[in-house]
Amino acid sequence: VDRSGQDGVDSRLTRISFRTAQLVVFAAHPTLVPRAPASLDPDFPGRFSQLEEEAGRGVTLFLQGAVGNARAVGPHDAATFAARLSSASASVRLAEPRENVWLGYRRVNVALPRPDASRLVPSLLRNAGENVLCRFAPRTAELPAIRLGDMTLLAVPGELTFAAARRLENAASASRAVSLVNGYLGYVETPDAVRQRAGESK
Repeated sequence: VDRSGQDGVDSRLTRISFRTAQLVVFAAHPTLVPRAPASLDPDFPGRFSQLEEEAGRGVTLFLQGAVGNARAVGPHDAATFAARLSSASASVRLAEPRENVWLGYRRVNVALPRPDASRLVPSLLRNAGENVLCRFAPRTAELPAIRLGDMTLLAVPGELTFAAARRLENAASASRAVSLVNGYLGYVETPDAVRQRAGESK
């Protein structure tokens, strides 16, 4: 469900299956386990991956889609949500396998805008705040794209909202944008949402 009341959520479930492994892309913050568990806990992605392996679908790598504004709905229990997701995964119709699948990789480095401290410090301290941010903030981000047959995954080092993901997918001719890969820049929103201080830009 969309937690910021903007343009909907990334409800797509994508499976890329190999002989002994699979990639699964889905968007929902893994926040179903209480904040202070007794030990390290993989939340629903870890439980889902284990269920997929037990079902014979191979080693499962779970990737987040446009997770920026998406949260899990239904029973707020990691095991139950993982079971429902595994059932949905089993119903995904896979394309017919091919003998030869084209594999490709490309990447670009993108210059990042100057940090904006207006939401963090009073206006009198904004310049000083931005100078501190500029010193420690990354200046570029690497965006890799992996092509497997007809499927292209675009990796982004941040938490994309659904609207931002769709814009990037269209610009890159990608099938899916994947969040939280090769670093963390924070939330990624559309320019309109940032200008309006709406959605996750708040």
